[in-house]
Amino acid sequence: MSLLACIGLFAAVVATWIAISGPGEAALVSAGTVAARGEEQIAAVLVIAFFGTFAGSLAAYWIGRAGGRRLLLRSGPLLAWRTRLLARSEGLIQRRAFLASLLGPGWLAGINEVPPRPFIAGSALSGLLWTLTIGLGAFFVGPSLIHLYDDVGKWATIAALTAAATVGTAVLLRRRTRQA
Repeated sequence: MSLLACIGLFAAVVATWIAISGPGEAALVSAGTVAARGEEQIAAVLVIAFFGTFAGSLAAYWIGRAGGRRLLLRSGPLLAWRTRLLARSEGLIQRRAFLASLLGPGWLAGINEVPPRPFIAGSALSGLLWTLTIGLGAFFVGPSLIHLYDDVGKWATIAALTAAATVGTAVLLRRRTRQA
């Protein structure tokens, strides 16, 4: 695996784990599929992805801890609702810190000031499960999907694009008819 590919995979996974959704899934699926072809080592892909999940989750935790509460309690629309929401979530998340860290994003644990020890344990397990599920799933299933695409994908893609163009044209004509 080239250095640039390693950095790209790591950065994509970190970005995904800082935010709610991002390019990490696609990068890991791609890397897992490439590893299945024998061009890369799956162990290296999984290790890089795991460390990316851990780094992204820690970054999100510290972002939430540093400014998330202040941002949530900033004056503006729905301040009373946001204050009640924080009070309710804080009690629950403090009681179930490990579970909240396992199932929730890092910034949520940071905002609710989850202690570092349960956060690290829950976040590490969450990242490991995510990495193994997506990475190994792509490694084992990816090649069969590529072969399926090679067999029928070209024609299926053309059919899907034709159908989308037809629907898009029909929607535009219908809007023009309504406006007239």
